[in-house]
Amino acid sequence: MAETKTIPAGAKKPQDRQTAKSDVVKSKSTFNWRGTDYVVDPDLIDDLEFFEALEGNQFATAVRKMLGDQYDKFKDQVKEAEGRVSLATTQAFLEEYMAEAQRGK
Repeated sequence: MAETKTIPAGAKKPQDRQTAKSDVVKSKSTFNWRGTDYVVDPDLIDDLEFFEALEGNQFATAVRKMLGDQYDKFKDQVKEAEGRVSLATTQAFLEEYMAEAQRGK
């Protein structure tokens, strides 16, 4: 038969040494492109889905993943007089971000 141990009154309870995920503050970095600041997650450079979008030339998907709520801000910044957003401009944006991210800025 197993013994039952009584915990003495006032005994300290074990403390969890791991930080709860809700307590972790994700770092963000600022990427300035053509005079406009975008706040991005620096861990994006290690995100497989981001790279899959780039690999598949799905630039809009990659930019959406990168910018989140700032996506419309980007489109407004690069929209041409005709009202379209150039794919070449979008590609240049992503290339400049990747170059800066790889430098660790």
